[in-house]
Amino acid sequence: MLGVYTVYIIRRLKSPFVGELFVLTLLFGILSFLVSLPHVLSNIMLTRGSYTFFVDAFSKTHMTVKLILVSALASGLLFLRNVTVFTTSRLKQRFI
Repeated sequence: MLGVYTVYIIRRLKSPFVGELFVLTLLFGILSFLVSLPHVLSNIMLTRGSYTFFVDAFSKTHMTVKLILVSALASGLLFLRNVTVFTTSRLKQRFI
């Protein structure tokens, strides 16, 4: 039975969703070490303007944080697009 589970897991690892999810998790993990979310939220409450705060904070951060943030955002959007394309194609196949 262990062999069946091993083959199942290896087949699932070939899925592009697993790779995308791994990269997305890795980017958000790195970002969580570089950006303190409680401090960001408290600063938003102090400035009372979230848009101007984010523009100002993004323009004054280090280049590595900017690159990781943009990469994580792009990866998240592409992952969300792939999930929606995959689920809609599955639904079309089911109802055709």
